[in-house]
Amino acid sequence: MWETLFVLVVASVAAACEMPSLARRSVKETIVYGTMLAVGSALCIAALLMVTWPSPLIVLRIIFEPINHWLAQAFK
Repeated sequence: MWETLFVLVVASVAAACEMPSLARRSVKETIVYGTMLAVGSALCIAALLMVTWPSPLIVLRIIFEPINHWLAQAFK
């Protein structure tokens, strides 16, 4: 619980320090920075809570398995 609160406080301080200067320069940079900060904070909290994630290799297997099967059949 305290670790999650610490991550949120650090992210809020980082946003409070960086967002005003970014907002004056570019709205796009502000949106990208805010998005990356939110995703990074969420992943850090997930790591602290030891959330289990499925492997990203499953997606690659789903994509390339039909291609592999097709190539195996084509070159038999």
